[in-house]
Amino acid sequence: MMKQMVLLGCMCASFVLSAADGGKEAENLNRLPGTKLSADSVFYKYTADKAADGDRTDKLSRWVSSAESGEHWIMAEYDAPRKVNAVTLVFWTDTHVSLDFDIEGRVDGKWVTLREVRGNRAVAPRLVFPEREVSALRVVFRKQIPDSMVRLYEFSAECAPHALELSMSPTRGNGFLEEGEARSVTLYCHEKSPVRLNLRLGLKAEAGRPAAESVQENRTVELKGAQTFRLPVPKTFGAYEYEIVLTDEDGTTVLSQTEPFFYFPPSNPAYKTASPFAAHYYHMHPALIDYVGLYWWRNHDVYGRWNNNMDEQGNADWSELDERLAEVRANRIRECAVLLGAPRKYSTVLPGEPVSSGRDSIYSYYPPSDIGAWCRLYLEPLAGKVAKASPFRVYEIWNEAWSYYRLRGLHGTPGEAMQLFRESYETLKKADPEAMVYPTDTGAALKESPYAFREFGRDMFELGYLRWADLMSYHSYGMMDYGRLENYRANMWNYGRDFEMWSTETAASGQPFHRLMESLLSHRVWGNGKTFIYNGSLWAPLYSDGRPHKNLVAMAAMIRELGDALPLGFEENGDVTAYLFANGGTPVAVLFSKSAEPAEIDLPLSRNSVVRDVFGRELDAKQPVLSLDNPVFVRDPAPEAVVRLAAAQLDFLAKHARKNGEWARIAAERLRKAEKGGLIDAVRAEVKRISAFRGSLESDVLYDTNLVLDVLTNLEICLARREKEEVSAPATVKELRRAVAGQWEAIRARTGDNGVLLDSERLTSRAQKEVQFAMQYDSDGDAVARDIWLNRAAADLANAGARTASEKLTELYKTKSYFRSHKILIRSELYCFPAGKPQEAVITLANPTGTPRRGTLSVELPEGWKADRTELAYEVPPLSRRLLRMELTAPASFRKEWRGKIVVTDRDGNFPAVQADCRIVEKVPPYPVLGGSISTGEFTGN
Repeated sequence: MMKQMVLLGCMCASFVLSAADGGKEAENLNRLPGTKLSADSVFYKYTADKAADGDRTDKLSRWVSSAESGEHWIMAEYDAPRKVNAVTLVFWTDTHVSLDFDIEGRVDGKWVTLREVRGNRAVAPRLVFPEREVSALRVVFRKQIPDSMVRLYEFSAECAPHALELSMSPTRGNGFLEEGEARSVTLYCHEKSPVRLNLRLGLKAEAGRPAAESVQENRTVELKGAQTFRLPVPKTFGAYEYEIVLTDEDGTTVLSQTEPFFYFPPSNPAYKTASPFAAHYYHMHPALIDYVGLYWWRNHDVYGRWNNNMDEQGNADWSELDERLAEVRANRIRECAVLLGAPRKYSTVLPGEPVSSGRDSIYSYYPPSDIGAWCRLYLEPLAGKVAKASPFRVYEIWNEAWSYYRLRGLHGTPGEAMQLFRESYETLKKADPEAMVYPTDTGAALKESPYAFREFGRDMFELGYLRWADLMSYHSYGMMDYGRLENYRANMWNYGRDFEMWSTETAASGQPFHRLMESLLSHRVWGNGKTFIYNGSLWAPLYSDGRPHKNLVAMAAMIRELGDALPLGFEENGDVTAYLFANGGTPVAVLFSKSAEPAEIDLPLSRNSVVRDVFGRELDAKQPVLSLDNPVFVRDPAPEAVVRLAAAQLDFLAKHARKNGEWARIAAERLRKAEKGGLIDAVRAEVKRISAFRGSLESDVLYDTNLVLDVLTNLEICLARREKEEVSAPATVKELRRAVAGQWEAIRARTGDNGVLLDSERLTSRAQKEVQFAMQYDSDGDAVARDIWLNRAAADLANAGARTASEKLTELYKTKSYFRSHKILIRSELYCFPAGKPQEAVITLANPTGTPRRGTLSVELPEGWKADRTELAYEVPPLSRRLLRMELTAPASFRKEWRGKIVVTDRDGNFPAVQADCRIVEKVPPYPVLGGSISTGEFTGN
């Protein structure tokens, strides 16, 4: 084979032939009559011909290969030999591209390599090579991300007037410049004779910046082979655009490329584990960690599924996971490992469900058939590997179990989810005791779900799933505010917990960067722990179409300016919203405006105050610098500003208290009256005053004091850090972890898992949360924050212990019954039975109590129906579930509009009755199909 240039680390630029300047766009050979498109494989209806229909936007207009590992290819065969010197590929998104591929031409019946590409990251690379005459053109794809599938919108080929190409030098930051970094452009000429052209290299600053920040260089060049030219370097941080233009002697544009980029300072975060800012593994690369400062990453949808690590016959292969965890270890990543999926041997996937391979994501939608095997063959070995790779890690069990897209089929009920969560939690805590473990988002808002079970969230709370959790997770797409977050927290409190809350998926889809930024800070100021942005290209992108998005600049700015972002205060004043956080011992205010008109900063400043924008540029605080699209950070405002914002948040809490707002109101008044320099003493006096009463407080009044103490504790930590105080703790992290575990044992000994000691469990879970905070600060080397949290944990633990023996038991946990059979539509609760033919049905009985349940179910059928049995004896152990199978046969003759109910009742009264809506049809598909659209919110059923 004749091999041409191998392009490494390709950031291939698409050049533009401008018709307005006299350029002529070359004809796409792959769309000519007589051209035949084929491929090695096809997924679903995404056939090869759709990659040459000219449509680069419709998701249905793509070629998609199978998910089988190994090489894939797409080929265009011509009805006559064609001259070609350029190929353009358009991939689905910049997170779904082929890294390594070869372009081959069939010359005289033999395949010749025209171009090799290695390390491509471009979503639409255009590859040029010396002109050849070929009877067919083939692209062989050798390596893809994030999986083995090729997803290609377009495959075009042409013979351009000039075989020219440019390539921008890759940046370590994958499109953003690091401080001190320079770039270059390489021009490739694949023609036999030199080409003489005019070259313009431009650096253009964003609109509104000084003219001196824009640079333009012009020269005449004679191109042959590859030649490299240095690009101008920005003098200040900001948003820029490189422009490279080649014109011929008469001014006609031959090649033109623009590339926007961002230039901002490094974050260098001191708080890696305690940082609240996190992301998914889309676009993950080392510079996002050590330069931007994102150290928390969640692996969902990228790697780690059980069916990715075990084939359909049950043979384990951990090589992909080991490769990923090598990156985790090398970069000291704090890992959020999402655990889901099951290989065919251990899956409840329905017969006939379209599955392209054992790696198909469909296996993530069905619960495992054998939870014991899930724990033994998947969780235990995976946890062992993650524990060795990550310095601080959490495990998230499944993903969005409330949706049929994540837990479906005949066994996919809340009862099955509860069993999965409990056994997984117990296994993981044994395998990796220091890690935090929690079930997926289960619908904490307690709203009816349009996706699946109407009351999935409430069922999970009433089944007591939080007994097997170290925090409560939820997914918060859209904007966050106090009311929304308070709903999650209050629902958790009502079921006996005061855990930390994490949003492990969040985004402000379609919103400008400052809206996502404000949403993340609103999460934090109202008490959320970590917020993982879903940084795929459609949700909260760090990159869009292969280029950095301004969300990336905002994330870098928040990490750089806010550190651990301990919430200190909040105020809304006209068009301006102010959030106050601690970055170590320094308070930092973040200001947002609803007005597009620039305004001055209305916040008291000190001599040490510094005002910056998201790019890290220092601003003149005496000028109007705050506007809608220019939020600002005020580092180290005056002490009066700290008091003002902290007191304003306490006033807000007083106004929105559940029971008694006086605790917050009095605390706000006393902070305002604190003598200058005596703020830390005032804070500690308030903590002492409130703590003296907490032993006698109950329920919602206890809840109200929790929120006040959260603000005061954060203030104390910030001020103690600033004063470089030494704080003594009553015990070590390890000792208090053991004490929390002992308190849970005492509670279970009292309740027998048959009810809840509400306030005892709320205080114990709060102490557990505070120990987790201490663990994170210990990981970051912050002894002050660690020991203050240990003091709070010890106090709450002692308070819980004093109540355990005497508190009244509240019965919150409820048994649940579920009926499942086949359906036509995934999101419907209308069960469909074939006329005159037997069909399986499954009844799930979930027992969340510490008492075994025994009895008999009676099944009442519509007229003319038959069953292999209508009485089902059951025995459900404590904290468990049972699946009872039966076979039902509908009448052979029926009216098409007929609807009826199957009624299941418990003779012994242990489980609630079930009324299952059903219909009869001519034929039931072997698996349910999707009805409605995921994105619009319009669904069938429910």
